[in-house]
Amino acid sequence: MKCECAKKQFRQDRIRVILEEWKKYRDAELETFAPYRDVPGQADAIRELRQKSYDSYLITGGYSSGKTHLMIAQYRFIALAGIKCVLRSARDAIEELRKADLVEPGGGERFESQILQVLNGAENGHVFIDDIDKAPARTGFRQEMLFDLFDTIMRRELKLTVTSNYPLKSDDPRLQDLRGILGESVAARIHRICKEIKL
Repeated sequence: MKCECAKKQFRQDRIRVILEEWKKYRDAELETFAPYRDVPGQADAIRELRQKSYDSYLITGGYSSGKTHLMIAQYRFIALAGIKCVLRSARDAIEELRKADLVEPGGGERFESQILQVLNGAENGHVFIDDIDKAPARTGFRQEMLFDLFDTIMRRELKLTVTSNYPLKSDDPRLQDLRGILGESVAARIHRICKEIKL
């Protein structure tokens, strides 16, 4: 049986490996995160994430407003607490789910999706997806895949944190929002799961 310090070291090592793909953010931590730009809402967002670190969030704002940095700081906090979680860009998440849906010719082994492992196996799993607006529902299959992902998270009462350059719903009908990019049904699931934080 591993002692708590060995478990924590294992989790830290695993996070370090995962964040190799996110080098710019590998040192992001909720405890030390400070607003680094004059971004409206960033101080409030940091306070919210520190107070309710385990909750689900949609973090929206313009380019370079700190969305990904905040999301990865939350991911690190939750992963270090020992909660099963997975971190993906929207494009990588879509590709992973697409590969998991394919049937191998000749009855070969199916692709093991870490996202599906969290959805199907974790009691309190958390899925993190960066730039969800980069996964537009251009096809019915893609929209169905996203709906199934978020619907499963909602039904199983798991947690979800996503970032987007666009708000869930724009007050100005001339501006783009996630309802128009991902489709009404997908945006409705995000709305049911996540609290929106605007930077």
